[in-house]
Amino acid sequence: MKSLVAVSCFLISFSSFAGQFEPVKFLKGCWSAWDEKGNKITEVWQAPTTTDMKGLSQTTSPQGEVLNQESLNMKWLPETQGIQYQATINGELMAPFLMDQSQSTTSMKAVFTNPTNDFPKSISYELRSLDTLAITLDGNDESGASFEIVYELNREICQ
Repeated sequence: MKSLVAVSCFLISFSSFAGQFEPVKFLKGCWSAWDEKGNKITEVWQAPTTTDMKGLSQTTSPQGEVLNQESLNMKWLPETQGIQYQATINGELMAPFLMDQSQSTTSMKAVFTNPTNDFPKSISYELRSLDTLAITLDGNDESGASFEIVYELNREICQ
């Protein structure tokens, strides 16, 4: 009986903690697009664990050369009850972003902000359809003018 109670408590604890990634679980899978230069942009997200959700973003030239590679990590911060997004780009750890609950208004949109970062100041992921993911980078250029870069990726079968 004690072991049944212990297992039940573990399962309840596990499911509620894993549920912290509910706002971003729509990212799970493989996504790709082609830019105007013919480079392939891919982003792959694994299913969340109890503590984090890992992804990989890569840009590859038409000749197969890797031009850019980013390791992506979302982790649950119990002290703030929020999700932190952090990228490592070509081996360099970038500044962390925090999920902005006020802008992440639907179950298919997640916005991460860091107002002190040069560019971007916000990164948003929005599932526009079952097979289309928009990634928007917002910020300011050197003159202070605001601008955004939008990537529209299509779901593909993971290899």
